[in-house]
Amino acid sequence: MASLSKPVEDLNISDLATTPVWEYAIDEEESHDETWVRLVMVLPMDCLDGRLIGTQVRLNNGMMKRWAVLGNVDLKTPRSTQQFLMLWLENDGRWFELAR
Repeated sequence: MASLSKPVEDLNISDLATTPVWEYAIDEEESHDETWVRLVMVLPMDCLDGRLIGTQVRLNNGMMKRWAVLGNVDLKTPRSTQQFLMLWLENDGRWFELAR
């Protein structure tokens, strides 16, 4: 069986289109470092702690759709999300991190 974990930097659009939610695999640190993630197959969920969410977003020009990965989303405390949101945008196969 193929591994369900991979380094976060290896996530790609195909991974996100198939499985949009990934979580940090911190319990696998004996075999991987803390940057590895694994897919989350049980949806919906009520907590996004330690998870990354892949989705398509429409840019302000209204025409272009891009893949994005969101992290540090707190479903219960919008202010925390506002302060700590992490966002990566994809453009032509390259990811750009937009830090708050």
